[in-house]
Amino acid sequence: MRRSDPMDHMVSISALSQGQASKVLNKVTDEHEIIILKNNQAKAVIISPDQFRSYAELAEICNAIIEEKLIPEDKEKKIRALLKRTKLYTEE
Repeated sequence: MRRSDPMDHMVSISALSQGQASKVLNKVTDEHEIIILKNNQAKAVIISPDQFRSYAELAEICNAIIEEKLIPEDKEKKIRALLKRTKLYTEE
């Protein structure tokens, strides 16, 4: 499945502060995130709760793959670094 152009889902932070937050949030779906711009730079991404849960589940699956030693060490290090950056999963 090809994702739509991210430019179609960008909103300036000033639009949020001008009372358009509800309108912007209504655009968020499982297929489309909203990228928030500040000074023409991407600063945040709004995703749906289902999409967030999917990312969290994916993080759990990646961790299980690491724990079972199903991948080469170099890939394991990369996955661990990505999991740490996402803050969706922390090692205990």
